[in-house]
Order: sequence, then C-alpha cells, then structure tokens
Amino acid sequence: MKDLHEALQQFLYLNRPSRNSGDLSVGERMVMMALNKHLGEDKKGMLPSELSVHMGLSRSAVTPLLNSLENKKYLIREVNPDDRRQILITINPLKPSFHQQRQKQLEQMIKTLSKNEQDQLCILIEKLNASALENRDLSL
Repeated sequence: MKDLHEALQQFLYLNRPSRNSGDLSVGERMVMMALNKHLGEDKKGMLPSELSVHMGLSRSAVTPLLNSLENKKYLIREVNPDDRRQILITINPLKPSFHQQRQKQLEQMIKTLSKNEQDQLCILIEKLNASALENRDLSL
C-alpha cells in the first residue's frame, strides 16, 4: 500500500499547477474549469450564486476569484437580458482558452495508456472521486 501512496503523491506533485504555468491561481483555475464545464452545455452564462453552489464554496469566497479573473480579462460579467437584476458570468472569447490548454496536457498524458488502461483508470478515478465526495460530506 505504501507504494500506491507514494505513486499518488508523486503524481499529484508532478501535476500540480506551477507558478510559471500561467497567471492563474489554483482557485482561479478551479473557477475556470467549473465555468468551462457549465458553459459547455450551451448556456448563456452562469450566475455567481450557481457557481458558488457548483463549487461548494460561499459567495464571499467566489467573489474575489471572479474579480481577479475579470481584471485579468479571463471572464466577462454581463447583465442578464432576461432578468436585469442578475449578472451572468461568461468566458472571454478573446482570451486564450484555459480549458483547451488543460485538455491538451491531459491528452498528452492519456495517450501513453492503452484503451484498456484508460478504461481501468477511469473506473478507479470514479471510485476515488465517490469516496472523496463521501468523506467530504462527512467532514461538513
């Protein structure tokens, strides 16, 4: 079991965001991933309250991340045309896609695995994710 722990620790260490890999903090990267996933479903934009629920964070924790991403021109805040009391968050189409960069990195790693290994890894990651969610809920 120690070998597995060491392998996982090394994998996480080698794949952690580096300071030179862009101008985004870890929290900002998480926001961008959540927005990419949500907005990939052909939605007009995302409410800050929806984003905070999706990420499991308070609005007060998400707001500074959104402010920073807006200042860095990664996202745009617009008034919702259907309800002018609401602000929608959208990804700036003129900024290089954070999601595309991350996808490219993942594809490079995945292509070293056979189809069978990819399927097995997917099953194992899903189990680990389910366990992490269960443990997260217990600690709340």
